[in-house]
This record gives sequence, C-alpha cells and structure tokens, in this order.
Amino acid sequence: MFMTRVMDNGELHDQIYSMNADSSNQRQVTTGANTHWAKLSPDGMKIAYQGYVDHNYEIFVVNTDGTGLRRLTNNPGYDQAPQWSPDGTKILYMSDKGHDREHYDIFTIKPDGTAETRLTNDARHDQVPMWSPDGKKITFESVRSNQRQIVVVNPDGTGQVQLTSATTASTDPTWSRDSTKISYRNSPSPNDNDEVWVMNADGTGKTPRRCALAMAWGTGNAARPGVRAPLLRAPRERPSPTRSERS
Repeated sequence: MFMTRVMDNGELHDQIYSMNADSSNQRQVTTGANTHWAKLSPDGMKIAYQGYVDHNYEIFVVNTDGTGLRRLTNNPGYDQAPQWSPDGTKILYMSDKGHDREHYDIFTIKPDGTAETRLTNDARHDQVPMWSPDGKKITFESVRSNQRQIVVVNPDGTGQVQLTSATTASTDPTWSRDSTKISYRNSPSPNDNDEVWVMNADGTGKTPRRCALAMAWGTGNAARPGVRAPLLRAPRERPSPTRSERS
C-alpha cells in the first residue's frame, strides 16, 4: 500500500494504491479529492483513510481492490488519523466536530459506520491516538499544562490517566509489541534536542535512551512477530489540512 499524486480533472490529488509484496499488481484504490493516512485492517482486506470532501476530512473504509467504499463520518468537523483496533472491529480517530477547529477529541466507530463512541470531551487538544497491540488501552497526545503530554484511556473512554508531566512536550507515543512499555519523544529542556524515552504502560519507570532520532518498536499497531530490536520510526504524519484545503 502506498500513496501517490494523481491528475484528476486538471488537478493533482493524493491517492491510495495497493500492490503485492513484490510490487506487482499495482492498482489505484481511491479517487476524487485528496486521501491520506491509509491504514490496512488486521486481516489485510480493507483500508481505512481520511478523505477531503465537503471542505473537511471524513473517515472512509474501502476494500483493498477499490470496491465497497463506505463513508463512516459525515459532519462539519475534521475527522482524521484513523487506526484499526487489533481485532479489526473498531476504528479509532480524532475529530474536532462541534468545536470549530478549536480542539480535537478521540472517537471510535465500527467499520460499518455504526456505534460511534466519544472517548474524550474536554477543552484541550486530544490527538493522534493509537491502540495498544493487545487492544486494552489507547494512547494519545493531549495539550495539558501548556505542553503536549501522553495520556492513556480504556477503549470505552473510562480510566483516563496522564502518564507524563514534563515541562517540555512529550509526543509520539508508540507501544511495544507486548503492550507493556511505551516509547516517546521528549527533551530535557526547551533548548535541547528531542530524545527517546521509554516508560512502563502505567507511566512508571521513565528512562531516557540517549538518541537524537525518534525511535520506536514499530510504525503503528501492526506488530511484526519475532522483531525485538527498536526500529526507526517513519516520519510523523501530519493530519492537518494543506493550505489549499483550508481555503
């Protein structure tokens, strides 16, 4: 699965493509306006993504061959950053619905568009959520104490706990494959470079790993069995709209 820019009606739009592991059988999965943040379902049969339509982002699901397109959200807010639950029964995402771009909250929804559930609802930005590999917890970034901090919550919205409280931003939480630890980015002071830190899933045992690169155990919730060493994480995706999409 990859994304490329395609000419459509005289305009360039980002579109999602699928292909075999050997790069054969490449096919365009999406059409129309810009599509981003493509995530493959655990069974490899569907793709969740955010598509720019009606002047905002909505969440969509489509089969990997481009059939069976379903729009899951339909509201004036920006619905972004979809993530599949490990069992494939729910999709996690962030949305500013009802807040007029002021802040985001965290939601889940079923792949058929039903059972939408709000997990957070406060006056702070709650963004970029991620499931733990065992499906029991969800991490996200939240702007608290004027800095982005890492928070964990149960999939039903209960048990919300702030794990970090540094005076500088703590960002990019990523789960270990056994769901017992979380790696994240932090800097000792505002003038220092970001470092990689590791903590237990309950927020204890925070330990810096002296490395200037953002490292993690993987690039999402699709863990690869048998891989133990940390991997370089892919560049951070930005769910915010482009300048042309804001206009």
